[in-house]
Amino acid sequence: MTELRLDAGEAVIQDCFDSTNWNAVGGKAQPTAQAKRYPVVVKAKRVNGKWYVYESTAQRSSTC
Repeated sequence: MTELRLDAGEAVIQDCFDSTNWNAVGGKAQPTAQAKRYPVVVKAKRVNGKWYVYESTAQRSSTC
């Protein structure tokens, strides 16, 4: 899902976060049961000609 409304200065972007090959620095992080790949939805708004992300939601209960 990607939505861009230039007239309103708003955008919604869905991407897939992939932590498959992620490693903790020093190896101290414990493995979790959450998915290694999951959707992330980001909302952005244009203010004074610049785009700002104002919300980012990870959907860790789903996979992509």
